Amino acid sequence: MKFNFIPAVLLMALGCAACGRQAPAGTEPARIVADFSSGRVTLMGSLPNERAHDRLLERARQLYGPAQIQDRIRVDANVIDAPWLSADSLLLPLVDNAISEGQSAFDGKRLILTGEVPSETIRAQISERAAKAAGNGVSIENHLQVSR
Repeated sequence: MKFNFIPAVLLMALGCAACGRQAPAGTEPARIVADFSSGRVTLMGSLPNERAHDRLLERARQLYGPAQIQDRIRVDANVIDAPWLSADSLLLPLVDNAISEGQSAFDGKRLILTGEVPSETIRAQISERAAKAAGNGVSIENHLQVSR
């Protein structure tokens, strides 16, 4: 008697297909970088679908104005959908025109803030807003510097 071995991953994918659900397609995390250079906001990164892309772009245009946004986000089927993509805040309002020549980078587990701010008070306010918006399970790295 001959025994055929089917890998567990294949069995799982077949099982999900049989029940009408697809196996997870993504292999890399969703990531968004908002770059605040040259007086504009450039959004870069990768998202899992057009719905997430359009929602993020619309929110950014509401916050910063349509003329201020440059869209360099790619939609990629290899990107994993993430709960933070459907959150109301999307972590965009954390950063504002107070940051110059800096970035806000978010991958769902970590938020990194870089750039210059005019005062220690504004640095602390941005850090506080980041902690509230990020919630539990997200680490925040505040590398904002007070300009001199």
